[in-house]
Amino acid sequence: SKHSPSEASVLATKEVWAPIVAASLTTLVVFIPVLFIKEQAGQLFRDIAFSISFAVILSMVTSITVIPMLASRLLKRQPDGSAGLNSQRGGRLDRLGELVCGWFIRTVSFGLRSVPRRIGIFSIVTIAFFCGLKLIPSAEYLPQSKSANVFGRISNPTGMSLEGAQTQVKKVEEFVLNHVDHLYRMFSYARHSSSFFGFYLESEHATAENADIAMEKLETFAKNYLPSDFRFSVYRVSDFGWRFEGKSIELEIVGPDLEVLRVMSEDLEAKLRSLPDVKEVFSSFTLANPELQVVPDRERLADLGLTSTDLALAVETMVEGTRASYYREGGREHEILLKAREGQIVHADAIRDLLVAVPSGYPVRLSEVADVRKQLGPVKVEHVNKERSISLRINIHEGVPLQSFIETTREEVLTPFQESMVETYRVSGTAYQSHLAGTADDLERTMDALTQSFLFAIVISYLLMAALFQSFAFPLIILFSLPLALTGGFVGIWISGAEFNVITMLGFVLLSGIVVNNAILLVDFTLRAVRSGDEFHDAALNAVKVRMRPIFMTSLTTMLGMMPLALGRGVGTELYSGLGVAVVGGMALSTVFTLVLIPLVLVTALEISHRFFGKAI
Repeated sequence: SKHSPSEASVLATKEVWAPIVAASLTTLVVFIPVLFIKEQAGQLFRDIAFSISFAVILSMVTSITVIPMLASRLLKRQPDGSAGLNSQRGGRLDRLGELVCGWFIRTVSFGLRSVPRRIGIFSIVTIAFFCGLKLIPSAEYLPQSKSANVFGRISNPTGMSLEGAQTQVKKVEEFVLNHVDHLYRMFSYARHSSSFFGFYLESEHATAENADIAMEKLETFAKNYLPSDFRFSVYRVSDFGWRFEGKSIELEIVGPDLEVLRVMSEDLEAKLRSLPDVKEVFSSFTLANPELQVVPDRERLADLGLTSTDLALAVETMVEGTRASYYREGGREHEILLKAREGQIVHADAIRDLLVAVPSGYPVRLSEVADVRKQLGPVKVEHVNKERSISLRINIHEGVPLQSFIETTREEVLTPFQESMVETYRVSGTAYQSHLAGTADDLERTMDALTQSFLFAIVISYLLMAALFQSFAFPLIILFSLPLALTGGFVGIWISGAEFNVITMLGFVLLSGIVVNNAILLVDFTLRAVRSGDEFHDAALNAVKVRMRPIFMTSLTTMLGMMPLALGRGVGTELYSGLGVAVVGGMALSTVFTLVLIPLVLVTALEISHRFFGKAI
């Protein structure tokens, strides 16, 4: 070369600064939609988006300022005229690079020779893409924990004494202490409604596999030695919060009548328990609150000229009291409350003897116009949008994909239930509704948000590249590398068995900004060569030859940087392992196919433009 190292650094910077800026900006803009995701997973996305964005900005500035300066100082002219740190050639790595480069050149040259060959290559890529879509697994919400911390709950029957609850907890304690291997520490506490326990394994044996073995032992013990009216559940605690839920979703039934809701919830609970993937079902409706229920005799009330509302107001006035008026004294306002005399109601049976005024003037006893019953009422009454509701929390077995279970529940339980509601319960189909909530709702909303973010990121990237290339056609060609990345990501997940959760989905959003960088380098170099007077075929082949080394270097560094995430083992690594696998798989397949597909698509577009419009670019 006739240029000095300093001159070469300046010339190289002038040649590559535009594609470097374009590649960096496309990586940055894909995170703009991610910042607006407000679901729980959005908190994790936001941290990743900010950290990667700042790293990319600093890297871009460094690559076009600091790197050229250092290169001009470190690279020296060699005796053979080349510039480098070492003039030795012919090593194994160089020979391997030459073989790989030769294969790509021959493949691209093969496709450029005729249109049918290009169509054949395009068909292979298209088939590979659609085959990759078949590998999309069922989605999870947040990554499943590999924690070895085990927690359990014993739901006690209604009216259970504290001593009775403690007796059952002690049974579990003794079993854990005597039969769980590698036990480090445990705890437990008992309550009237439900009791909890948990234990930790020794650090050197604290694996998810050992925890699962202990959980299987506990479940077998509970079936054989705990009374049938006690409900037992055990699970590994999530790394995303100390919630006593395990892997669960919620089903809400909403409607005006609480008794109808109770019957519906019992039927749905029975159907859910019949599903093989269901571990346990817990209802929010519990009858454990002693109460007196006043059931009016409507015919008798009508004979006396009263309504149920009149009776309810009379009972409320006598028992709780009703505000009659106010009076002022010394500048302060006091409430006048109308209620039964002190000592008139000293026990529950006295309610029956309360006198109720009637329009005829002769009062009657409450027991003459209503039935007063001693029954158990609900501990709490939940509401959704001011409507009464009952929720069922469904715990499912480990290893069951959440999205798959949601689809099964809708198909086998919710849809038949909603269709037969009017006939079975004699109620309006619009007054009563059932729907999945909790984690199931979070998963669907986050998937919708990520899908919109992915599409929005593609649109932003396209518009950005259109502005940089001053063309609407060439950015479309660059985007041809995106389906290849999606296919590679799905293949990587399928081969590795990684979990497909919302964090993994973020990896595909990240890919949409990364994989186009290689195509940008090829398209930019080819267009520069064509503008300089080169033939289309020669420009494309030269672009592959010259840009292959930087493309492989940047792709390999990206994949190697993601390897610790993709291959990480141990507690906590499950958070981003799927993301790492998706990026590594997408980059690997996209890099290989981009070097073949993009030159063919670009040359075809240039030939069509030249033939029909009389100009190439």
